[in-house]
Amino acid sequence: MSDFLERINIGRTTDTNKGLLTGLTKFDKFTYNLQKETYTVIGAMKKVGKTAFLDFRYVLMPYLLNPNANIKWFYFSFEISRIKKMAKFASFLIFYKYGKLINPSEIMSVGDKKLSDEDYLLVEEVYKKELVALFGEWNKQGKLIKEGKITFIEEKTNPTGIRVTLLDHFYKNGEIMYTDYEIEGAKKKRMTGYRENDPSLYTIIITDHVGLLKKEQGFNKKDNIDKFSEFMIEMRNTYKATVIATSQFNRDLSKIDRLKFSGDQLTPTAEDFKDTGNLAEDATVLITLFNPYAYKHLKKHLGYELNKLDKKYVSLHLLESRDTEGFVDLGLNFIGSCGFFKELPYPEDMTNSIYQKVQSNQFALEQ
Repeated sequence: MSDFLERINIGRTTDTNKGLLTGLTKFDKFTYNLQKETYTVIGAMKKVGKTAFLDFRYVLMPYLLNPNANIKWFYFSFEISRIKKMAKFASFLIFYKYGKLINPSEIMSVGDKKLSDEDYLLVEEVYKKELVALFGEWNKQGKLIKEGKITFIEEKTNPTGIRVTLLDHFYKNGEIMYTDYEIEGAKKKRMTGYRENDPSLYTIIITDHVGLLKKEQGFNKKDNIDKFSEFMIEMRNTYKATVIATSQFNRDLSKIDRLKFSGDQLTPTAEDFKDTGNLAEDATVLITLFNPYAYKHLKKHLGYELNKLDKKYVSLHLLESRDTEGFVDLGLNFIGSCGFFKELPYPEDMTNSIYQKVQSNQFALEQ
């Protein structure tokens, strides 16, 4: 049987192609859940919640909703240290599991904030039950003594450094296949494919964000991002990786002529990625987030009444998806202090009762 027919039959007879659930039921239907062999780019302006969304959809919820899945994350974090990321994850997990809102600054006792003994016990519990499994165990000197599901890299590196790190993982967890050929009498080998030792393994590669990559020698920013994207295509196509990268827009939507014509339908478009190299063209899935509260003239957005959502709202947009349907707009309840997202009902299904539940966080806690 050919490899083509084998892949088809594996999909027919197993759940291999089902993908990972991410907690966004509507959105998952448009993207066939979270699949292997995909390259997702998430774009947004500053302070919209793109990193929180990244963590929610591509780390925390896949971990929580797919307990039997075999997942390995490589998280290249150029803005947030591991300790601060763990505090953010702890805040999310405490809200998700216990319904209590403790923001990361309080967890770290920043400034005048002091974590109470009662809340410390909750932090300690999610640390032992979840954070060690995710991040591994580290001693007081910051030395890793037990590996977790996430390899967290906070030191800035260039695209080649990222590729070297990832290839080491793939070489240890699979087999490179070659074919022999001859040129001008010299015998050579050409790489023809990659076979995973464990086809059920999801290798999820996260880079947050591409504008902060260390530059290759002699490269400008665009060249650097293009080289990174070239390597991520390799990770997707050859090694069947799930790649996610975030990109920060360099221009404000309010400076674009479409602002005065779009009304409450104002959303980012693929054009807003134009200063970030080939990311938009290379990606399998292109996503943007939008915060309408940054635009004071907006009273509604996509049909949602903004004043009734207490600034606990962002919109999510699927701009492109090569393997599925694109152009999807969804409203999300977003609790920024703990990084929690939940899909809102469609605008026509919103009631005053639902708006009130969003304001009190009751909507987020309802299953």
